[in-house]
Amino acid sequence: MSKSNHEDQILLELFKENDGLTLKKLKRSIGVADDEFEKRVDSLVQNELCTIFKKRYTITTKGSEHLIHFFTKDISITTNKKSIVEEKFSGRKININEFYIPQNFEK
Repeated sequence: MSKSNHEDQILLELFKENDGLTLKKLKRSIGVADDEFEKRVDSLVQNELCTIFKKRYTITTKGSEHLIHFFTKDISITTNKKSIVEEKFSGRKININEFYIPQNFEK
């Protein structure tokens, strides 16, 4: 299910508010034409990403999961810890009971 940038902005605004937003405040924060905005909101309600309760729009758990997935899809987790440290910074390995003396200790 692909969402437009405006729909993600709407979900983000709803995610920020605990009590939800009225349609008027939501329109003001997004800044889109009225007919386009209503299409986007209707699409979100039909896909169960947000709900309407007492004229206030709130995000659902499905909408929150979609939003979290949208923001975290580009994050890659590195499993190889050695790749984080560059070669020039990694030196000789020191045993557990061996003392470490810096190279320029007594100058």
